[in-house]
Amino acid sequence: MSEESYRVIFNGITTEEYDLETTTKRFAKYFKLNLKKTERLFSGKEYILKTGVGEEEAMKFAVAIANIGCECYIEPVPHDDDISKQPGFVERRRGGQRRVNPSRRKVVRSTSIRPDRRQNNGRRKTDAPSD
Repeated sequence: MSEESYRVIFNGITTEEYDLETTTKRFAKYFKLNLKKTERLFSGKEYILKTGVGEEEAMKFAVAIANIGCECYIEPVPHDDDISKQPGFVERRRGGQRRVNPSRRKVVRSTSIRPDRRQNNGRRKTDAPSD
């Protein structure tokens, strides 16, 4: 049985220990990034920093980020057959209900209503009248 893999997700939230400027400098120094890339990471979007690692290594990585002064979380990597757990998946159904398409026409056209043809006599001479 294979070990479950995890990923570390960072969304740019800092702890209350340091201010934003100090935290970004420490983050850039730890990960050896330039300040432009570091500022992009602190924009508020979620970024996956590490994926496909064991739980112990993911926890070590999360603790290192916490020591820098940032918040992050770990979550299990979803299996390939479960598309609802993949990033970017949007649930489009509304509670299992079907959308009702309202009528597009405001006025009912008189020519659109036709009488039932099964009750009419045929136009051919061979059709017998239905009585």
